[in-house]
Amino acid sequence: MNKISVLFIDKDENYLMALEKKFVEEIGGYVNISIITDMYYFGEFFSTPKEIDVLVINEQIYDVSIKQNHKIGQIYLLTENPINNNEDELYNIVYKYTSVNDIFMQISGNEKIKQCLAYDKGSKKGIITVCSPGGGTGKTTLAIATALSLARAGKRVIYVSRDYLQAFGYFFDNKEYIDEELKKQIQQEDVVSEESLKKCIRNNLIDYVLPFENCLQGTNDVFTAMLEGIKQLNIHDYIIIDTDKVDSDGLMASVDSSDKIMVVTTQEKVASDKLKKFAEQIKNVDKSKIIYVCNKYVAERDNELLSYINSFYIRDYIYYDEAFIDAKVDKIINNTEVTKLANLFL
Repeated sequence: MNKISVLFIDKDENYLMALEKKFVEEIGGYVNISIITDMYYFGEFFSTPKEIDVLVINEQIYDVSIKQNHKIGQIYLLTENPINNNEDELYNIVYKYTSVNDIFMQISGNEKIKQCLAYDKGSKKGIITVCSPGGGTGKTTLAIATALSLARAGKRVIYVSRDYLQAFGYFFDNKEYIDEELKKQIQQEDVVSEESLKKCIRNNLIDYVLPFENCLQGTNDVFTAMLEGIKQLNIHDYIIIDTDKVDSDGLMASVDSSDKIMVVTTQEKVASDKLKKFAEQIKNVDKSKIIYVCNKYVAERDNELLSYINSFYIRDYIYYDEAFIDAKVDKIINNTEVTKLANLFL
């Protein structure tokens, strides 16, 4: 489905960021969202012909020349007057200071947005890649925690590790491996069969693919075939992919095929610097797909992430809890910090 273009225009940047966040949460994979708060740039932007599906603009800024000189699908005027009778069919009136949810509900009556919502409901949208710019962030713990949180919300979830070390079996209290014989069988399948998958998948609160006995550097085709097989099973609402470090081929392969990318960091300066560098490296990736999360957060310590507030937006902070460190799935699922992770994706 082709993405639709949505443009928000208002002088209040914080107000527009709240609107943008709501649209990203609801239909982020199907819209290209732009924001204009600077009036000089506003004039420059509309100095050349534009084609926009949905325009949401403060009524004090709107000028009829916009409709006359540009191809605009639907216009929504943000008004500060709660009682504003609109008899003009060229645009819709939206009260600016109602809730973000109410505004979204009004604008979602737009035919193209309704198509996006309908399409989204009909698709699973559940491939989540979890990565980190550096080590020590608790990436694997948070990836498994995310899977458990979604399972607790009633979703069928499977965890797949692309991590080079394949050392996650501890979390599930399971010492089984995919041996060399089964590995060779999988390598011969373009799409891993249901029969082969049954030999690889176990369940402990969530489904998970067993670790490989030998590390899989340079064998991304194995994971690609396995993921295709899991998708064709069509029994999981979410596939959680735990990737290796950011310089690996496995990461980019996962990012390209994922619906969401959760980037895990911590609040220290080194981690913040690495995250800024990483954000620059993935600047061409659809921003609506990326969710930045700070793990092991301690409020009493300096939060160096605030130094780069213009480079990335931290969607959630997971507070440090000793009980959360080195915990197995039965303890992780009952951690209060874990239960909120599902809200990032539901």
